[in-house]
Amino acid sequence: MSDPVRGPRPARPPARARCRAPALAAALLAASLAGCQSVRSQVDAPAVMRAGPYAGVALGGVIEQFDLPGDADGESTWTAGLRGGYRFARYAAVELAYEELGENDLEVSSTDLGELSGRTFVVQGKGYLLHAPLQPYLLAGIGIIDAELDDSSGLGLGGSETDTVYKLGGGLEAHSGEHLTFFLESAWTKPDGDAEEFEYITVLGGVNWRF
Repeated sequence: MSDPVRGPRPARPPARARCRAPALAAALLAASLAGCQSVRSQVDAPAVMRAGPYAGVALGGVIEQFDLPGDADGESTWTAGLRGGYRFARYAAVELAYEELGENDLEVSSTDLGELSGRTFVVQGKGYLLHAPLQPYLLAGIGIIDAELDDSSGLGLGGSETDTVYKLGGGLEAHSGEHLTFFLESAWTKPDGDAEEFEYITVLGGVNWRF
């Protein structure tokens, strides 16, 4: 009695990874993670933590935390900026950050008081918490804010003010290759002096190029 002839088993189709479209707010981070994954074999710890200068750009939003008298209030707006710095190997970096703040309409009881705008120049230190292509960090800085109120209401409230500003925050930096890094960052900014009521929070993303 002969054995039955068994045909070859049909090959299983390759498993396909399930992909989900990231939320718009996390698109920059998703791109960073994808870049890190694709070059994982090329980005080792020494490359990530090497010392050297870098420069970058940032774009995001401003969430006002104004402490104004009475019913006066502001609104959220945009911010864009440039930064350049130096990475000191494993744990630290220092950078100069310039940020332009979009116009913010100030109102009291639905009456327009004018448009507040400004710019900051901050020297900030960054401390990194992990030695990997994906690095969370904390930051603290001090600098100056140049704020200007446009007297569009004609009430004689216009003027400009330059004061000291303090900054505290944190972020997440993703390395894609030896030179390119993406980052997401949030920081609380507190002016001093006559502009102390105009504190705010920034939420932004950007890209750095390491030389």
